[in-house]
Amino acid sequence: MMEQRARSLLDDSKDASEKLAVMMEIKDDIEVVYSQRYGEFLKHLIPAFQHILRNVPVQRTRTTDQHRLRNLVLEVVHRLPPNELLRPYRSDIHDMCLGLLTPPPPSTAKTISVVNNADEPDAQNGAAAAAADSTIMMMNDDNNNNNNNSASVHARSLAS
Repeated sequence: MMEQRARSLLDDSKDASEKLAVMMEIKDDIEVVYSQRYGEFLKHLIPAFQHILRNVPVQRTRTTDQHRLRNLVLEVVHRLPPNELLRPYRSDIHDMCLGLLTPPPPSTAKTISVVNNADEPDAQNGAAAAAADSTIMMMNDDNNNNNNNSASVHARSLAS
């Protein structure tokens, strides 16, 4: 089931509305992340989530299927429980979230929270996390100063 959903999300011949329907099924079946199938979920769907966030263009209109699809991917990633099964995907998720910030479109001013229970951050992830935190703080300042917008961006390092 997970493999079939991942193939659907990776299939570039499918439009955003079809992929959105698959993501809604994944969201509705989110309790799988608390079962024995969590490892299978991560194995198949993390690459599909990366593909969507890399290849589905950012939309300025919140009602488009592309915007809703990207937003739903972030919502599902946000709900992933931080345990040892998530550990091998830490840098992939970290890179995926950093990719959202560079270059930062106005619609990126949303809550992005990625949780990981890594025991010891390695030097590379620690430096990347510090850079991400600095970028997010600058985005907050720019959004609050230029747009008079109270939206905030919050990212917790995967290497914490």
